[in-house]
Amino acid sequence: MRKFVSLVLVVSILSMYCSPAVFAQDFAEPAKEKEAETPPPPADLSGSWVHCHAKGKADAQERGTGGSFVGGFAGGLLLGLIGAGVVVLAQSKSDPPADFMLQLEEEEEACRYTYIESYRNESVSKKRKSALTGGLIGTAIIVAVILSSNGE
Repeated sequence: MRKFVSLVLVVSILSMYCSPAVFAQDFAEPAKEKEAETPPPPADLSGSWVHCHAKGKADAQERGTGGSFVGGFAGGLLLGLIGAGVVVLAQSKSDPPADFMLQLEEEEEACRYTYIESYRNESVSKKRKSALTGGLIGTAIIVAVILSSNGE
């Protein structure tokens, strides 16, 4: 029974880490085709809120999650799915760093506001995904340990 539980655990963890790479390869070509079909935005939108929104999302994707994975892992390990859920819901929005805001000093107020809001929304989304991944892995480990200890 222990070997079966260990095998299921290893396969599930490997599938979680391998699936994004497989899906990224499958969907990489259609995304490139869509980019080629979509015309670039008009030049007059380069300084508008659309540009600031895209920059805020991109900058938030480059930043770390601040330990959300570890928090989710600990919550899942200690309290199972409930702990993972609590940690996911406890994630807060991050403000953009000061060096990013200095780059927008010359932009108009609407652009700065849009940048900050898109940065915050993307950062909380990224943190929640990271915490959920950690929580599910922690829950899977504690379930495997409980099942293997009750087997004999």
